[in-house]
Amino acid sequence: MLIATARRIAAAIMLPALVACAAQVPAALVYNTDFDPAFSAPGAVPLGGVVPVELHGTPPAGLSGAEFAALMRAPGWYPPTRFRPAPAGGADEGLRVVAAFGTDSAVALCTRPMAGGDPRLVAMALCLGRRQVSRAALRMAAGDPGPQVDLLMRGLLPPPRPDDSGPCLRRIGC
Repeated sequence: MLIATARRIAAAIMLPALVACAAQVPAALVYNTDFDPAFSAPGAVPLGGVVPVELHGTPPAGLSGAEFAALMRAPGWYPPTRFRPAPAGGADEGLRVVAAFGTDSAVALCTRPMAGGDPRLVAMALCLGRRQVSRAALRMAAGDPGPQVDLLMRGLLPPPRPDDSGPCLRRIGC
């Protein structure tokens, strides 16, 4: 009897704590990230100034393409960079970002971008010509899209790591 009462008391205390912790976990999720190790040295990704953004599909959260591009910011470890919408398929040279809305497949965005149907998904790739420098995908949650796009940009543009080389770039435990 005493053990059953202790269990009920513990459950009554732990349940609100678990609910409170679950409420603090962000619902937005960045995944499917990859970065070409050839671009891991500082300065290897030529950001700065204005970078064109190809937009494929309909941006999430009721945003226009221009509004979505305005939310994009390079993390502080890169030079100040503005992102502006550009015509799709226009650049086979130079640096650009390709964003596909409605899909999380970012594998071939530099050569074959396609949009999908899930409005919560955004796939992005940083392209140098037709070569993919990095990629990331975002499953958006309800709420302010700005912080979620920041998370996506941090996944797309990791900090330069001059000490990294080879296949272990950005992997834990290599």
